[in-house]
Amino acid sequence: MVKVDRSTAPVSVAEALPVHPFLAGALRDDDVRAAAADVTEVPRRKALMTDDAVVRRILELAITPSSPYPLAANMSEPARRSFAGNV
Repeated sequence: MVKVDRSTAPVSVAEALPVHPFLAGALRDDDVRAAAADVTEVPRRKALMTDDAVVRRILELAITPSSPYPLAANMSEPARRSFAGNV
């Protein structure tokens, strides 16, 4: 088994191949930004989920029967819309 140093793995890949990250939000890693061929950042919309576990569970129970998608798909909707508007 090969051990990978995860702190340098993205930079190593970017040195070997052209890497074009497409992100919802901002890339905060200057090393990755410098190694990437280009970086596309789209505005990140506010997540629909709360940090409160009780409220999160109530939302999950309310959304599950009314949606054909799992809760995680519903919560990723803002990022998906950001990507769709910029592709």
